[in-house]
Amino acid sequence: MTGFQALRAGGPAALAAFHDAALALRRPLLADWRRRWAAGAGRAAAGTGEQLDALERGDACHLGEARVYAVDEPVERGRLGMCGLLDTYPATG
Repeated sequence: MTGFQALRAGGPAALAAFHDAALALRRPLLADWRRRWAAGAGRAAAGTGEQLDALERGDACHLGEARVYAVDEPVERGRLGMCGLLDTYPATG
C-alpha cells in the first residue's frame, strides 16, 4: 500500500512515470507476448469470427465438428496465472 499511496500523492505525473518504467521493464517481452497471443487467444477469436460469419451465411456445418474430450490429469500444477495459480492441461487438436 505504501507504493500505491506514493503514486496517489504524486498525482497523474507519478502514475505516468510508473507506467513508463513498467513499459521499459517489460518491452523485451512484447514480441513473445504477441506471438503467444496470436497463437492462442488471437487465433481463438479469429476462429470465433469465422464461425459467426458462417452462421450469418446460414452455414452451421462447423457445429457437426464438435467433440467432447476428457483429460484426467493436468500436465502442470500451480503455474502462475493472471489471477493466481492454475493447472494446465495438454492442448488438443
